[in-house]
Amino acid sequence: MSELTTEQRSAVWSETTRVIAAHVVMLRDTVILDDPVAAVLLTALDGVSRGAPAETSGLMALVAAVDQRLDALTPAAAMGAGAVGRGNAEVVAAVARLLVRADLLKLAEAVNVVRRALLDVAGEHVFTLIPAHASGQPVQPTTLAHFLGGVIAPLGRSVSRLRASFLTVNQSPLGAGALASSGLPIDRERIADLVGFEGLVVNTFDAVAAIDHLADAAGAGAAIGDPLARFLVELLAWSRAEPAALRFDDEWLAPVDPGLPQFRPAISLERLVLQGRQIAGDAVTIQGLLRQAPYGPATTTLAATVPAARTVLAGATDLAATTAALLSGGVEVNRAYLANRAGRDYTTPSELADFLMAEEAIDPASAGGVGVVAVRGGVVTG
Repeated sequence: MSELTTEQRSAVWSETTRVIAAHVVMLRDTVILDDPVAAVLLTALDGVSRGAPAETSGLMALVAAVDQRLDALTPAAAMGAGAVGRGNAEVVAAVARLLVRADLLKLAEAVNVVRRALLDVAGEHVFTLIPAHASGQPVQPTTLAHFLGGVIAPLGRSVSRLRASFLTVNQSPLGAGALASSGLPIDRERIADLVGFEGLVVNTFDAVAAIDHLADAAGAGAAIGDPLARFLVELLAWSRAEPAALRFDDEWLAPVDPGLPQFRPAISLERLVLQGRQIAGDAVTIQGLLRQAPYGPATTTLAATVPAARTVLAGATDLAATTAALLSGGVEVNRAYLANRAGRDYTTPSELADFLMAEEAIDPASAGGVGVVAVRGGVVTG
């Protein structure tokens, strides 16, 4: 799970140079380094950041490669000065947090878009009647807006979890060194501010050993994906059982098969359903690996699991964005068909019984009996 894509390698390279540059500025501000040496180091770091990432893969290897490239571009008199009072463990921990933080922000934006799309569709279908199902059986008529509330509300709760995850991730481990900081007057608050973290992981052992923020982030991605996946599964069931209820744009349908021109399933919707299930499974796998992590600096654990956690967050982001696109023009609801089905086939005993009690003052037992007989097509006498 530790291999990085080209895009991920570039992101690690960029964030690592940014973290090291912040450390150098802090060293200058605290007069641990003088201005000329700091200037030389920052110039060299600019060259490192502009260059192509090292061909090596893996979070730890790339962080080490940045230091190697920095030394290669630094005059001999200043070589190694950028690593004064700094350990690779804190850099790996910080880079992991910065990468995941950016992914959480992208996911939050995508979730806002899909929630707005759901609210827009609900607003258009306040009076669109549909049959509500439980275990595949019609149980009560309702409206499409009411039905959509069943995904809008869980998404709102998931956003709260996403926000909490972001706050946990957005804490700085910098200044922790290998795990016990340094005897030098390191200003941890200054580095955190330079990098853009909201606060500090106060205990330096915790700063490099923490993994719960990564588990939380993966869980937040799954929490977004789960309600969307359940909703998409229901749409897929509709498209199969009631093909006239929904009309999909061509881009969502399978290509025309000359042998079966009438058969064009919504294969893009099927892919979305599979994607939602994959997100949940991957999140569980990551959380299981993190639970088995040894107590101590988590450099190796982070290097092995951060790419997978980022994949979960990217998948949830894509799921939310694609679902929003589906709702915003990829599918059309056949109001007339659904209204006809709700009125003709999905009147239930409980609804009829409620009506008889309210309008005819019939006692509950009798009203229930009438409802059952009427829905089954029987004849009520007496």
